[in-house]
Amino acid sequence: MASISLTTLGKLRGTWFRERYPERSRLLAIQIRERGGKKRTIEIGEDTAENRTRGERRVEELRWAAKASAAGQDASLLGFREIALDFLERGMTWRELAPSTQEDRRSHLGLGKRIDRTFGERTLSGIGERDIEMFFLGLVHEEGLAEKTAKNHLDSLADVFHHAKKHNGFDGMSPVAMFRETRRKEGNTKAARARKESGDVRKPIEDLEALQRMVDKSAELALDRAALVARNRHGKRERFTQSVRRRDPRKHVATVLLLDSGIRLGEALALRWGHISLGTETDAASRTIRVSASNSRGRDATGSTKSGRSRSVAMSLRLRELLIDFEEWLVDCGRKPCSGDLILGIDPANWRNRHFKRACVLAELGDRSPKDLRDTFASQLLTCGVQLAYVSQQLGHASVEVTAQRYARWADPAYRIPMETAEHEVPADLIARLGG
Repeated sequence: MASISLTTLGKLRGTWFRERYPERSRLLAIQIRERGGKKRTIEIGEDTAENRTRGERRVEELRWAAKASAAGQDASLLGFREIALDFLERGMTWRELAPSTQEDRRSHLGLGKRIDRTFGERTLSGIGERDIEMFFLGLVHEEGLAEKTAKNHLDSLADVFHHAKKHNGFDGMSPVAMFRETRRKEGNTKAARARKESGDVRKPIEDLEALQRMVDKSAELALDRAALVARNRHGKRERFTQSVRRRDPRKHVATVLLLDSGIRLGEALALRWGHISLGTETDAASRTIRVSASNSRGRDATGSTKSGRSRSVAMSLRLRELLIDFEEWLVDCGRKPCSGDLILGIDPANWRNRHFKRACVLAELGDRSPKDLRDTFASQLLTCGVQLAYVSQQLGHASVEVTAQRYARWADPAYRIPMETAEHEVPADLIARLGG
């Protein structure tokens, strides 16, 4: 088997090279000694921590490929469990998957999980399209999982076959890809489209009076949270426990932020004060929110947005006024915000269960999800005649086709006279106007 190691060019080439090329001798490189004495060198770059980590990762990939080649193994004959565990150990790091995606893969592919119980004892070549279909249908119809959750399991299966193809010499076609292609073709029928529309998971708040009640109840609930800060006659801040009550607007800010901007909850949690421009009331273009990161599922670690791209979102006048009030509240509390500080800094589960859902119940909206605010933003703008491309950009979708597919019910193909915005308003201001 080939010998593979990470070192520097200076150590590989010897003293003469270090003396003649002192700068190049410090570059990182991978040396591969093949059978028969043949040597190959792969340059990595300067000797930095990042390049060293990248080089070690590449060495692991090459060693694994060399091991499989030396053993003369056909990846299709390897056990699915072996490939899946290797993907969990090395593959996720090599592909640089997001933290939330890595957690999904571990929960799906770990020992004793659904996928392992079904395919763990089988070889890659022994898994066919029909097996994938039966597994998918079993998740949906027998175990009662949502179709989206079942599709996430298929993503994990697809990653295992991709890993085997890239690092183990597997040259067969992935049965997951075959199953998805079959479903895509079947989905083009009229009956399939009807079933898809009947199972649409988008549930925007279309009762505008109830929507306004929910916003009002959210504000009232924020008043019940006491920050208890005041100033005495000498101008010094003092904290009172009972006599002075002052609201904590953070959770209400989160509610209006999701409704008036259409951003995802993870993106809202990652927003910092340096990402927003409050601008002025008279200049709509100056009021923006820069969305460039996401704290998926409330994690402390910040990753990229779902599409991997940053975007600029317009800020409504209602949201601007609320953020200004929030900033003043922080100053009164002795916590003047810096550009690097998180805007919300809340526990998403606490906000969802103890504030948002409670406001929805008080507004007689029933049990609602935070994603319903995003769907409300999109559906209301489309209903008002706002261009589909603009709504797609605000939502951060990868393409306009994604927006059209998900919100086809509200994107009427017939010409519709759009609602006019005031001189200094943005389309998001229509939501407050309609609800008010």
